Amino acid sequence: MTLQRTNLALLAVLIFAVTGCGTVGTWMTTPGKPWSEMTPPPAPDYADASSWAARPGVKSRATEVPPGLPAPDPEETARVDVFFLHPTTYFWRWHWNAPIGGGLTETITSVTLAGQAGAFNSSGQIYAPRFRQMTLQGYQHPEARVPGLDLAYSDVRNAFKYFLEHDNQGKPIILAGHSQGSDLLLRLNREFFTSGPLRDRLVASYPVGTRVYPDSEGVSGQSLPLCESPEQVGCMVTWRSFATGSDPDVD
Repeated sequence: MTLQRTNLALLAVLIFAVTGCGTVGTWMTTPGKPWSEMTPPPAPDYADASSWAARPGVKSRATEVPPGLPAPDPEETARVDVFFLHPTTYFWRWHWNAPIGGGLTETITSVTLAGQAGAFNSSGQIYAPRFRQMTLQGYQHPEARVPGLDLAYSDVRNAFKYFLEHDNQGKPIILAGHSQGSDLLLRLNREFFTSGPLRDRLVASYPVGTRVYPDSEGVSGQSLPLCESPEQVGCMVTWRSFATGSDPDVD
């Protein structure tokens, strides 16, 4: 069996465990100790190319062209940078916050890059940091969710600062994420894009698959207005989808 088929087989087993057998799936994805009793993995070094799931010069599936979209024009994409935060791709019980490596986690992350980040590869050069993501079951445990997302965001923040200092060179920026990545992206919006020169360089922010509530003035509460036209910039585009019959008020 090839490595690719082995990875797909492992992924199928994981999906069955999480969705097809609730008790086993919950045990497999819930760490056995409280967050405070587990030592987080070492922080990534973003000067090391291995700390990035995608960036120019690093081979990744983010460069795959989704069906129906045109092939990127290198001259055009070089003018804009896309900072992408992947969704939860770690589902095991060994950590509340995952190390950035691991064969199966890297495989699942790679799939998300092809299916999600790839949608932006005709718009700009994609930078997708690996970060110490919170494991999926952390969302069900408030005592782990708050510090777990705080730790994940500390990595995202460091990656973004490295990106600004070493890569971006003042170009326009597109922000994008999904699920956990979008939760962290909203924090990035608040900290870096409320006002000032970065706000002026923002094309749009796409925090997909998370809760965003506009107020009476159409502002999301995350410092960015919701986009109201295709030509508008410096704004946010977001949506969530749900399985038929599910309750959208339950995460």
